This record gives sequence, structure tokens and C-alpha cells, in this order.
Amino acid sequence: MNPDDRLSELLSDPDVWAEAPDAAAILEQVSAVERRRRLRPWGLVAVAAVVTALVAIGVSVVRGEQDPVDFVLTGTEVAPRAQAAVRIVDTPAGVVLRLEVSGLEPAPPGTYYQGWVAAGDDLVSVGTFHMRGGDGRVSLWSGVDLDAYRLLLVTLQPEGGGPQPSAEVVLRGGS
Repeated sequence: MNPDDRLSELLSDPDVWAEAPDAAAILEQVSAVERRRRLRPWGLVAVAAVVTALVAIGVSVVRGEQDPVDFVLTGTEVAPRAQAAVRIVDTPAGVVLRLEVSGLEPAPPGTYYQGWVAAGDDLVSVGTFHMRGGDGRVSLWSGVDLDAYRLLLVTLQPEGGGPQPSAEVVLRGGS
């Protein structure tokens, strides 16, 4: 018997409605028939699309990122547990280097971290941060062409120490 015919038969039978224990069974059968009606082949395509989108969003959330990674920075002997995933975003004002930093200890009082892009011996500062709030996203800005400056370094700098990079490199990597 067709499930729709069975449902019609159950719903039109007054004896079925008179018995309370059968009400749950009727509701279960009604739900089953409604699920089958809703999941026609065209509906399955829509459901598959939604599931795919939700999985993609879930993976992004679990990974803690929304953008694909362009390259990775690794910790040095100064900060061996530190790492950062880097996403490069071109804007009309310059290039944003989005770092998703983890394992980097907060800069001690009187110090800060500074990012540098390098081409050979030529270093250009791309910004400062301190990580005193814990792991997270840092945005650095570059006004130079990253096709030429392919190495990114992060150093631990003393406050008042001048404009030159210190020898304490904590993260390094490049595209």
C-alpha cells in the first residue's frame, strides 16, 4: 500500500483517533510521510547544497580562519612553540598581512613585537603588536611590493631601542 494511502486511511478512521496510545504512532507515520514528500529528488539537491555550505563554514570556524593561508611563519629558538598562518590581502592603501598567531608568549613589559618584510639585506617595518591578550589575529601593513619582499620576520623589540630590528627573531617565513 502506498504510504499516502495508508496515511489517508489512518486519518479517516475514527477508531484510531479514539485510542490515545495510537496517537503517537499516527504522528510518527504522518512525520515519515511528510519527510518523504519534502525530500523529493530536487529537494535532495537543495539539502546537499546546504550541508556542503555548513561543512565549509564549520571547517573554517574549527580552523579559526575564514581566508585561505598564503604561507606559514614558524617559531625560532627564541620562541619555538610560536607559529602564524599568514593571509595577504591587497588593498588600495597597501597590503595587509593577516597573521593568525598562536603559541607566542606576550611581549614582556618594556618590549613589543615588530614585523618586517625583507628582500636580501633590505628590511621594511610592517607594524608592531604585543600579544598581551593571548593568541589571535594581528594585521600588519606593507607599503612595499611583497613580490620583491618575500621574507617576513617578527622580532622582539625593546621600547626606546630605535628603528632597527633587534637580533631576537621570534617568527620567520615567506611566500
